[in-house]
Amino acid sequence: MGNKIIQEWQIPSSNKDSEPYTVVEFDDGSMECTCTAWTYRQDICRHIRRAKLCKTHPELEKITLQLINGQVTEVKLQGKKAVIPLLSKPIPFNALMTMMHDLLELGIPMKKIKKFFKGNGVSKLMISDVYDWISTNKRIKVKPLKVLSSFL
Repeated sequence: MGNKIIQEWQIPSSNKDSEPYTVVEFDDGSMECTCTAWTYRQDICRHIRRAKLCKTHPELEKITLQLINGQVTEVKLQGKKAVIPLLSKPIPFNALMTMMHDLLELGIPMKKIKKFFKGNGVSKLMISDVYDWISTNKRIKVKPLKVLSSFL
């Protein structure tokens, strides 16, 4: 770990009543967070993932992303929205894991991701399951459902 802080972010908690968490980046590129996942387990948390994204998208530091379906082949960031491919159910497992991974990388809480994909067999999945699956399988792009633009 470096000894000089070069950047700091205030990342919102997924609990709306909680104070934001502070993520700092040190001169050697390492990062730390004030949340319990980092403090007690040294796990890369969603706040650190969001801070990494904020390096290229600083406007995302203090907002909560809205999850919506759209005509995309992979998860895309559009303003304050994470656009997720519109797929028929049941969603193929490899597509589901790819989308969940991409949302975790955007710093979306797993609880919110599970709620969005409810009914697709994700209730027992853990963050580690998603990252383990992605590390041994390929990410995929999908072909979204075709819908008339008047219904979007």
